[in-house]
Amino acid sequence: MGHQQSPADYENQIVALGRVLQTLREEENVDVLIETTLNYLVSEFEYRLIWISLYDKLDHRLFGKGGITPTGDTKFLKNKFTLTPGDLLEQVVIQQRPVSVPNLSEEVRAGEWRRAAQEFGVQGALFFPLRCKDRCYGVVLLGSHVWGGSQSAGEKAQMSLLFGGLATALYQIELDWQHSSTKRPDQPLFQVIDQMARFPTMQQRLEAVVAMTQQFVAPTRTSIYWYSPERRYFWHRVGNRHTSKGLTNPLTSAAAGITLQEVSEFYQALNENRLIAIGAGRSPLKAEVTGQLLSRLRARSLLAAPILVQQELVGFLAVEGNEARIWEEAEKNYIRAAAQLIALGAGSEEIETTLASTQQDAQLVAECARAIADNTDADKALDQCAQLLLNRLGVERFLIVQGLETGDWRLGAGNQEGKESFPQAVPSSNPQSSSPYTIVYQRQPLNRRPLTTGLIRLTDAQQQLFEQSDSSVVAIEDWEQDQRLLSWKESLGVVGVRSLLICPIVQDADTSFSCFLVICHSTPRTWSQTERSLVGILSQQLSVAVRTFNLRTLTKLSESAQIQLHNGLQMLLSASSDQAQSDRALVQFLSEMLECPLAMLVDWEGTTERHKTGKVAAAVMANPRFALSPGLSVPPTDLLIQEALATDGLVEKRGTQIPTSSRQWLSSPGIGCLLIMALPDFAKQPNLDFGLSEDDSNPKSKIQNPKLAGFIILADDRGREWSKHFLPVLETLVRQFARIRRYNLLSATLHQEVRNLEQLNWYKHRCLESLHQATTDRINRLNELESPAKGNQLDKSLVRMHSTQLLRELENILTEFTPLLQEEQWQLRQHLTRVTLTSVLKRSLLLLAPLYHERQLQVRSGGASSNQDVYADPLKLECVLCEILSVAGRLAPVGSRINIKTEVKSANEQSLFPSSDTSGHAARPGSLTPPLLELLITNSETFNFKVLAAPKLPALKICQRFVRSFGGNLQFYQMEGNRYLTRLLLPTTIKS
Repeated sequence: MGHQQSPADYENQIVALGRVLQTLREEENVDVLIETTLNYLVSEFEYRLIWISLYDKLDHRLFGKGGITPTGDTKFLKNKFTLTPGDLLEQVVIQQRPVSVPNLSEEVRAGEWRRAAQEFGVQGALFFPLRCKDRCYGVVLLGSHVWGGSQSAGEKAQMSLLFGGLATALYQIELDWQHSSTKRPDQPLFQVIDQMARFPTMQQRLEAVVAMTQQFVAPTRTSIYWYSPERRYFWHRVGNRHTSKGLTNPLTSAAAGITLQEVSEFYQALNENRLIAIGAGRSPLKAEVTGQLLSRLRARSLLAAPILVQQELVGFLAVEGNEARIWEEAEKNYIRAAAQLIALGAGSEEIETTLASTQQDAQLVAECARAIADNTDADKALDQCAQLLLNRLGVERFLIVQGLETGDWRLGAGNQEGKESFPQAVPSSNPQSSSPYTIVYQRQPLNRRPLTTGLIRLTDAQQQLFEQSDSSVVAIEDWEQDQRLLSWKESLGVVGVRSLLICPIVQDADTSFSCFLVICHSTPRTWSQTERSLVGILSQQLSVAVRTFNLRTLTKLSESAQIQLHNGLQMLLSASSDQAQSDRALVQFLSEMLECPLAMLVDWEGTTERHKTGKVAAAVMANPRFALSPGLSVPPTDLLIQEALATDGLVEKRGTQIPTSSRQWLSSPGIGCLLIMALPDFAKQPNLDFGLSEDDSNPKSKIQNPKLAGFIILADDRGREWSKHFLPVLETLVRQFARIRRYNLLSATLHQEVRNLEQLNWYKHRCLESLHQATTDRINRLNELESPAKGNQLDKSLVRMHSTQLLRELENILTEFTPLLQEEQWQLRQHLTRVTLTSVLKRSLLLLAPLYHERQLQVRSGGASSNQDVYADPLKLECVLCEILSVAGRLAPVGSRINIKTEVKSANEQSLFPSSDTSGHAARPGSLTPPLLELLITNSETFNFKVLAAPKLPALKICQRFVRSFGGNLQFYQMEGNRYLTRLLLPTTIKS
């Protein structure tokens, strides 16, 4: 496209470009700018096709402004080209960067320009955007007959300066046009301010505003509508044209004006100080409200600005059009400013009325303060305050509601005319719903029924309404239109309440709102700012009375809680040492203290932490609706149990808060709310161990539990509210009970440990004696074999054989005691196996042979079952038999005889556990006893049982516990002549 030029040519081009740019800067006609640019391109460049277009942003298209073609036909260059996604022209407009096309006649994205390029013989083409301040004002197309083509650096600089100057000129022309076409609202506003200052009456001022507005905006009509809060509608006060009779002064008709019921959304928008612009299919309101409003005003477009005096809506300024119209920004600003001017004038008109009302309200506040100060009776003070406020506001109901958690204070029980007070909490009509706000006082006309149900608790979002309100008073004008505090609508709607004022009665500066003053009316009405302020001031005075009355009740409740705590601690200290009786006493006391129909203590059963399940240790079920299964089983992985274990104190659940899995064992239909508290495990506190043993390497199988110590459950129906004064008493008693219970369990455990250590010590001592005796015997025999006298009498090979046999016997003896060293260092282990009683008995007698020989005792054994096998721990059984035979040998007279008799006893002939024994075992009636081998040892000639005697020697008590661990029993009987009988029962089968 370019060719070599001399310095003179460059200088001429620069001069020509400078003249063109100066023309672009000074010219204000678009056609002249386009023609100047086109002439420069034709004179300075040799392009076959030149096309200049301007961009229409609203319709997203380019329309041609002219150019040149090879054929001289420029009709095509003035067409309009709509831009489509993916189009080459749209790419230039959107990206605002030049695009080079090697062959326009083959470019598929060129659209109609592809066919034009084929017709005009154009190949290489350049598209340049007319860009200024990041906005595209048009596109320039330069086409050549040469394929591809490129521009030199000088040509690119020329194009950039030329098209940049053209775009800047187009931008300035558009800016000047917008400035000249924009309305200036400041001048008419200054004029209307001057007129309002000269006019003495409010009516004349309003007419001046209407006239100036009509002149500036030029709508079909201009009107000012005034608001009647008592009847809740707008009426036409001033206008530049006659208005329909239905919108005139409200004194002529009770149904006149625009009612809020028809256009409630319009009223809410004005009350929020929002400008309403309706026209040309655009409206900030819903379609239904927009249609009703325009139909009522008989208009197709509307621009309305609210008139607010001290944040209260008194009316609105409206310009109405019979045709659809798009309102300009200057018109909106003017209407808003004019409405504010009207508000300034209307404020002065209301001053006298406000002063009179303020004096009346100040007198009312003083009378209420005097009533509260002079009356010590809550009913009389509230009666006077309620009557004064009801008369002043012209409303029907006066309520004071308070949350149960703040102290449950109650006023006097007397009923007076038109007034209702409650000595107790008002129950909810729905037992499944909670009513934490109780009506403590209410007053209403004689022909209106009182409210008999409490009010549902406000959510956090609803309580924030009071914090967001300037006066901490929430006003609801019509419950059908205002969706706030819907949780109270069900209760208050029963007695016909439609509008209300709610103000918190703050008892302490650092407490949340828990007591409310509620003013109710049966018809919709607007609450003025003065009325809201009056209710807010009166609520502060009532807070003094409420605080005084509350403190009296709180003192009584605190005294009652202190007495209950004292009685509970006395009960725990004087409780029986029997754990079951102690558990029952606590559960009974808690049930009576909180007056709940279900109270129970759940304890844990199981051999390991993983397999523990909760079982009811004690329960009080005062109502059949709360009865639970006697075989209740509670898994430790239950969500409710997990939460109780992770919480340091009480956990309260109500309704759907109770997990579904917990409902499987809390299956009583009456349970609607409950308190649960885990018994503190003081051995684990303050850090609870939620893991398992170290040998559990699978994290998925871990049960996230601390060491389970049980928990207390108290349940009632859903409407029950737990008094906060007794909950700390409950926690304290449960903690003290857990301490005492743990102390008792720890004492029992330590006692058992002492017994176990006694058994282990005795057992090891007897094993050492047996080992010492057996080892001494073999060593003596080895010494005899190795002595010279014995060695000369026997052959050396025979001596070696005897020595080897004795060493093997020593090895066997040591091997027999190896498990004792490896497995029973600190505690006993049971190894029940089949043992032949005869062999063990012979070994025991062999070990006691020196004692029997010293005392010249003879042993006679008999019985048909002497070779019967039994199941026991062999080593422990041998120690037991040695101890029994040793005691029998020491108690028998010198030179007497020890009789041993064995016999198998069936279950019908012999009970394993007698009704009472020295170990404290309870009888197990109905249990099946396997066949037992009975071994009787006595120094008498007969085997008749006489008097069951407790063993006096500690070793015999230990033997008794060992035998019972095998599944057998050991009993001692005293006979005539200081003779004794020992009865040993051993199982012939494995204990199940």
